[in-house]
Amino acid sequence: MTLKAILNLLNYLLLLLSAGISLWYGAEVLNQPFAIARISSLLPMMLALLVFFNRTFTFTFTLKKIKTGNHRIIVFIGKWLLTLFLPILVISQINEVTNTKSEHLVTEKFENLILHLDKERQSKQPLPDDLLDFLQTSTISKSFNYYYGSAEFMLTTEGGSIDIDGSTLFYHSDYKQWHYIHNDLIDSQSEGELINKFRQSKENLNKNSYTF
Repeated sequence: MTLKAILNLLNYLLLLLSAGISLWYGAEVLNQPFAIARISSLLPMMLALLVFFNRTFTFTFTLKKIKTGNHRIIVFIGKWLLTLFLPILVISQINEVTNTKSEHLVTEKFENLILHLDKERQSKQPLPDDLLDFLQTSTISKSFNYYYGSAEFMLTTEGGSIDIDGSTLFYHSDYKQWHYIHNDLIDSQSEGELINKFRQSKENLNKNSYTF
């Protein structure tokens, strides 16, 4: 076997190995949507993606046998720009998809409880100050906080994040859907309709916590 053939074989092995590592870490992140510090999995995934895209573009441009000097320079710069940009894009999308998945999961987990509370509110009955009776017949298996007043309620639970600070997933009866907020935004001076509504509800409504 010639040296060129050995190098080509090593390049193919690197390509396959980096693809496998990327898929493994990507699946790990997607399967743990409520985990914090996702960067511990996303960082090795990014390194593997750097190798994967670098080898992919190397094979692609080698097959085209570009010979002219100017074209080689353009191809070299383009290859490295794409090698650096595409892993960042993939990591960003994986993180976004994972956040969306966490919202879908809490929507399913708390669907019956929200229907119950909405029914109480629409019938002009006082919102319950304790949910233990309802929870005994529910399948909720995630700890949460219940904020309630005379005409509105809010549910909050812990969410995941790319860093160690975590996030909060919350449902407010005025919006009728779950929202994802990074905890950095809650603790900062950030302004916005959702953030302000969240802070006002935490300050003004009664609170009960339920742990599973």
